[in-house]
Amino acid sequence: MIELKNVTKIYKTEAEAVLALNSIDLSIEQGEFISIMGQSGSGKTTLMNIIGCLDYPTSGDYMIQNINIAEFSEDQRSILRGKLFGFVFQSYNLIPRLTALEQVELPLVYQDSRNRRLRAAKALDMVGLIDRLYFKPNQLSGGQQQRVAIARSLVVNPRIVLADEPTGALDSKTGVEVMKMLKELVETENITVIVVTHEATVANFTNRSITLKDGKITGDKKN
Repeated sequence: MIELKNVTKIYKTEAEAVLALNSIDLSIEQGEFISIMGQSGSGKTTLMNIIGCLDYPTSGDYMIQNINIAEFSEDQRSILRGKLFGFVFQSYNLIPRLTALEQVELPLVYQDSRNRRLRAAKALDMVGLIDRLYFKPNQLSGGQQQRVAIARSLVVNPRIVLADEPTGALDSKTGVEVMKMLKELVETENITVIVVTHEATVANFTNRSITLKDGKITGDKKN
């Protein structure tokens, strides 16, 4: 489904040029559960941003279903992002005044979507929060807030979910619960889930681990 060929990313400043990704080759199939590991500065977040069409390579090809996304305009990437991807972040990014149901409805407001409330409730049910529909963030635990964020990413029916350090703000027990839930979603919904993490315990929940160092892939193994 996803293929990167010789992808390089260089960030230029007035002082220097930073090589964030160096000739990356990577293929990802539909329904894989993948972790991208590496120390700070290894290039893992840059790689996730390129995969999620939030950034673009300096050179190389990025193919989704045999279409070269590297050649897309910003508007084309934005449309593709909305159709294919769901995003989960370490900080949840919830709006304090909105209920869980309203948080999950938000992505549908920008689409011509019918039954928004029903779809949002279904997504919250998928993550085990059907009894928390009208709770606001300050009434939810950290793990529950992250589940709301995951439900928000699922409500658009994405083919690919990108999760950037999804357990980083959680205690270890709650982090395990979130990773188990993501694994179950992969198995039941055939969603491709890509998790960026620096923790081996998180990567162990995935079926494949990719390791980056200095912008290059140094490891790619099945778990």
